[in-house]
Parts: sequence; structure tokens; C-alpha cells
Amino acid sequence: MTLGALCTGVSFVLYFRMVASAGSVAGSTVTYVIPAFGLLFGALFLDESIAPRTFAGMALIARGVAGVMYASALEALLARLRARPTLAGA
Repeated sequence: MTLGALCTGVSFVLYFRMVASAGSVAGSTVTYVIPAFGLLFGALFLDESIAPRTFAGMALIARGVAGVMYASALEALLARLRARPTLAGA
């Protein structure tokens, strides 16, 4: 019981620190990544097979999570690139 309570307590502290520093959107994207890690750990430790389409699905999940997590940074980068003067306009 102590081990379970300790692990759960530590995981909640880490989760809420992540939500406080990265935001609630980043915290909610964790739920999309958990099944992918479950599949990878099953293949790694239990010799389960993973079909190529499963890897494609994991790639789509990773792309979606990255899009949510880094959308504002990408928008800022695109705005800076648009604001730079071009050689043709100079």
C-alpha cells in the first residue's frame, strides 16, 4: 500500500508541476501519448508485435501533440519571417 500511495503521490506532484509550468493544454496532451508508450513497452518487454499501421498512428498522434504544444512558437517564427524584408523589396 505504501508503494502505491508513494508512486501515486509522486506522479500527481510531477503532473501538477507540469501543468503549472507548461499549461493545461500540455497537461491534457499527455493522455494521447500514454497508449503509444503502452504499445512500445509491450513490444519491448513482452515481445508483442506492432503492425506498421500502428507506427503510422503513433506518428499521427505525435504530430498532433507537437502541433498543439508548439503552435504558438511556430506562429511567432512565421510572423518573424514575414516581417523580415526580402531582397527583392530592398
